[in-house]
Amino acid sequence: MGNEIEKELEIIQQMIQNTKKRAMDSGNILIMWGLLFIVAMIFMQILQNTISTKRLTIYFWVFPVVGLILTLILKSKKREKKKLKTYADKIVGAIWLACGFSLATIKIVFIVSSHNIEFIFTASIFFVIIGIGMIISGYVYQWSILKLVGLFWWLGAILIQLLPQNYLPMVFLNQLGLGLIVPGLIANHLNKKEG
Repeated sequence: MGNEIEKELEIIQQMIQNTKKRAMDSGNILIMWGLLFIVAMIFMQILQNTISTKRLTIYFWVFPVVGLILTLILKSKKREKKKLKTYADKIVGAIWLACGFSLATIKIVFIVSSHNIEFIFTASIFFVIIGIGMIISGYVYQWSILKLVGLFWWLGAILIQLLPQNYLPMVFLNQLGLGLIVPGLIANHLNKKEG
Protein backbone atom coordinates (compact mmCIF):
# COMPACT_ATOMS: atom_id res chain seq x y z
CA MET A 1 0.00 0.00 0.00
CA GLY A 2 2.79 2.44 0.94
CA ASN A 3 4.61 1.67 -2.31
CA GLU A 4 1.53 2.61 -4.39
CA ILE A 5 1.17 5.91 -2.55
CA GLU A 6 4.84 6.69 -3.17
CA LYS A 7 4.41 5.95 -6.89
CA GLU A 8 1.31 8.16 -7.07
CA LEU A 9 3.10 10.99 -5.26
CA GLU A 10 6.04 10.58 -7.62
CA ILE A 11 3.70 10.84 -10.63
CA ILE A 12 2.05 13.96 -9.19
CA GLN A 13 5.47 15.50 -8.50
CA GLN A 14 6.55 14.74 -12.09
CA MET A 15 3.36 16.38 -13.43
CA ILE A 16 4.09 19.51 -11.37
CA GLN A 17 7.66 19.62 -12.71
CA ASN A 18 6.39 19.21 -16.29
CA THR A 19 3.94 22.06 -15.72
CA LYS A 20 6.74 24.31 -14.43
CA LYS A 21 8.89 23.37 -17.43
CA ARG A 22 6.08 24.45 -19.76
CA ALA A 23 6.06 27.86 -18.06
CA MET A 24 9.77 28.15 -18.76
CA ASP A 25 9.12 27.38 -22.43
CA SER A 26 7.29 30.71 -22.82
CA GLY A 27 10.44 32.79 -22.21
CA ASN A 28 10.93 33.69 -25.87
CA ILE A 29 7.30 34.76 -26.19
CA LEU A 30 7.60 37.08 -23.17
CA ILE A 31 10.82 38.57 -24.56
CA MET A 32 9.27 39.01 -28.01
CA TRP A 33 6.23 40.87 -26.61
CA GLY A 34 8.42 43.05 -24.41
CA LEU A 35 10.69 44.04 -27.29
CA LEU A 36 7.75 44.53 -29.64
CA PHE A 37 6.08 46.96 -27.26
CA ILE A 38 9.33 48.82 -26.63
CA VAL A 39 9.61 49.33 -30.39
CA ALA A 40 5.96 50.45 -30.38
CA MET A 41 6.67 52.92 -27.56
CA ILE A 42 9.61 54.39 -29.46
CA PHE A 43 7.48 54.60 -32.62
CA MET A 44 4.69 56.33 -30.68
CA GLN A 45 7.13 58.81 -29.10
CA ILE A 46 8.51 59.73 -32.52
CA LEU A 47 5.06 60.19 -34.08
CA GLN A 48 3.25 61.81 -31.15
CA ASN A 49 4.24 65.34 -32.14
CA THR A 50 3.14 64.96 -35.75
CA ILE A 51 -0.30 63.29 -35.61
CA SER A 52 -3.36 63.27 -33.33
CA THR A 53 -3.61 60.84 -30.42
CA LYS A 54 -6.61 59.01 -31.89
CA ARG A 55 -4.82 58.53 -35.21
CA LEU A 56 -1.69 57.46 -33.37
CA THR A 57 -3.60 54.70 -31.54
CA ILE A 58 -4.80 53.36 -34.87
CA TYR A 59 -1.16 52.99 -35.99
CA PHE A 60 -0.42 51.28 -32.70
CA TRP A 61 -2.67 48.35 -33.78
CA VAL A 62 0.05 47.14 -36.14
CA PHE A 63 2.20 46.00 -33.22
CA PRO A 64 -0.29 43.68 -31.46
CA VAL A 65 -1.21 42.12 -34.81
CA VAL A 66 2.47 41.46 -35.54
CA GLY A 67 2.87 40.10 -31.98
CA LEU A 68 -0.08 37.76 -32.40
CA ILE A 69 1.33 36.41 -35.67
CA LEU A 70 4.79 35.93 -34.13
CA THR A 71 3.26 34.23 -31.07
CA LEU A 72 1.34 31.81 -33.27
CA ILE A 73 4.53 31.03 -35.22
CA LEU A 74 6.56 30.44 -32.03
CA LYS A 75 3.81 28.27 -30.53
CA SER A 76 3.42 26.21 -33.70
CA LYS A 77 7.16 25.45 -33.67
CA LYS A 78 6.87 24.29 -30.06
CA ARG A 79 3.81 22.20 -30.89
CA GLU A 80 5.81 20.35 -33.53
CA LYS A 81 8.37 19.39 -30.87
CA LYS A 82 5.82 18.24 -28.29
CA LYS A 83 2.52 16.85 -29.39
CA LEU A 84 0.85 16.78 -25.95
CA LYS A 85 -1.04 19.85 -24.74
CA THR A 86 -1.89 19.73 -21.04
CA TYR A 87 -4.94 21.12 -19.30
CA ALA A 88 -2.69 23.77 -17.72
CA ASP A 89 -1.60 24.85 -21.23
CA LYS A 90 -5.23 25.16 -22.29
CA ILE A 91 -6.11 27.22 -19.19
CA VAL A 92 -3.18 29.61 -19.65
CA GLY A 93 -3.95 29.92 -23.36
CA ALA A 94 -7.57 30.79 -22.56
CA ILE A 95 -6.48 33.30 -19.91
CA TRP A 96 -4.20 35.15 -22.32
CA LEU A 97 -6.79 34.98 -25.10
CA ALA A 98 -9.31 36.62 -22.72
CA CYS A 99 -6.72 39.19 -21.60
CA GLY A 100 -5.79 39.94 -25.21
CA PHE A 101 -9.40 40.44 -26.27
CA SER A 102 -9.97 42.62 -23.18
CA LEU A 103 -7.02 44.80 -24.14
CA ALA A 104 -8.26 45.00 -27.74
CA THR A 105 -11.78 45.93 -26.58
CA ILE A 106 -10.44 48.73 -24.38
CA LYS A 107 -8.32 49.98 -27.28
CA ILE A 108 -11.35 49.99 -29.60
CA VAL A 109 -13.41 51.88 -27.02
CA PHE A 110 -10.58 54.40 -26.66
CA ILE A 111 -10.42 54.93 -30.43
CA VAL A 112 -14.15 55.20 -31.17
CA SER A 113 -15.23 56.97 -27.98
CA SER A 114 -16.69 60.41 -28.41
CA HIS A 115 -15.66 61.13 -24.81
CA ASN A 116 -12.18 62.31 -24.07
CA ILE A 117 -10.80 59.23 -22.29
CA GLU A 118 -7.41 59.88 -20.76
CA PHE A 119 -4.66 57.70 -22.19
CA ILE A 120 -3.19 57.30 -18.69
CA PHE A 121 -6.47 55.77 -17.49
CA THR A 122 -6.54 53.22 -20.32
CA ALA A 123 -2.86 52.44 -19.71
CA SER A 124 -3.68 51.66 -16.06
CA ILE A 125 -6.41 49.28 -17.17
CA PHE A 126 -3.94 47.63 -19.57
CA PHE A 127 -1.45 47.15 -16.73
CA VAL A 128 -4.13 45.65 -14.45
CA ILE A 129 -5.25 43.17 -17.13
CA ILE A 130 -1.67 42.10 -17.87
CA GLY A 131 -1.14 41.70 -14.11
CA ILE A 132 -4.19 39.45 -13.88
CA GLY A 133 -2.88 37.26 -16.71
CA MET A 134 0.56 37.02 -15.11
CA ILE A 135 -0.74 36.15 -11.64
CA ILE A 136 -3.15 33.48 -12.86
CA SER A 137 -0.46 32.01 -15.14
CA GLY A 138 1.90 31.97 -12.15
CA TYR A 139 -0.63 30.00 -10.10
CA VAL A 140 -1.40 27.55 -12.89
CA TYR A 141 2.29 26.95 -13.65
CA GLN A 142 3.25 27.18 -9.96
CA TRP A 143 5.91 29.76 -10.77
CA SER A 144 6.25 32.49 -8.14
CA ILE A 145 8.13 34.86 -10.44
CA LEU A 146 5.04 35.30 -12.63
CA LYS A 147 2.92 36.05 -9.56
CA LEU A 148 5.40 38.75 -8.48
CA VAL A 149 5.50 40.13 -12.02
CA GLY A 150 1.70 40.42 -11.92
CA LEU A 151 1.95 42.47 -8.72
CA PHE A 152 4.62 44.59 -10.43
CA TRP A 153 2.17 45.35 -13.28
CA TRP A 154 -0.45 46.42 -10.73
CA LEU A 155 2.08 48.68 -9.05
CA GLY A 156 2.77 50.25 -12.45
CA ALA A 157 -0.97 50.91 -12.87
CA ILE A 158 -0.89 52.94 -9.67
CA LEU A 159 2.40 54.69 -10.47
CA ILE A 160 1.26 56.08 -13.81
CA GLN A 161 -1.69 57.67 -12.07
CA LEU A 162 0.51 59.32 -9.43
CA LEU A 163 3.53 60.43 -11.46
CA PRO A 164 3.59 63.46 -13.79
CA GLN A 165 2.71 62.60 -17.40
CA ASN A 166 6.25 63.21 -18.66
CA TYR A 167 7.32 60.10 -16.68
CA LEU A 168 4.83 57.89 -18.54
CA PRO A 169 7.29 56.62 -21.21
CA MET A 170 9.80 55.69 -18.51
CA VAL A 171 7.16 53.78 -16.51
CA PHE A 172 6.08 51.96 -19.67
CA LEU A 173 9.65 50.99 -20.52
CA ASN A 174 10.24 49.75 -16.96
CA GLN A 175 7.04 47.74 -17.02
CA LEU A 176 7.87 46.16 -20.36
CA GLY A 177 11.48 45.46 -19.46
CA LEU A 178 10.96 44.20 -15.93
CA GLY A 179 7.46 42.84 -16.51
CA LEU A 180 8.06 40.88 -19.73
CA ILE A 181 11.69 40.75 -20.86
CA VAL A 182 13.30 39.92 -17.50
CA PRO A 183 10.85 37.06 -16.71
CA GLY A 184 11.42 35.80 -20.27
CA LEU A 185 15.19 35.82 -19.76
CA ILE A 186 14.81 34.07 -16.40
CA ALA A 187 12.54 31.45 -17.96
CA ASN A 188 15.04 30.82 -20.77
CA HIS A 189 17.92 30.58 -18.27
CA LEU A 190 16.04 28.11 -16.06
CA ASN A 191 14.93 26.13 -19.11
CA LYS A 192 18.54 25.75 -20.32
CA LYS A 193 19.70 24.91 -16.80
CA GLU A 194 17.12 22.12 -16.41
CA GLY A 195 17.11 20.91 -20.02
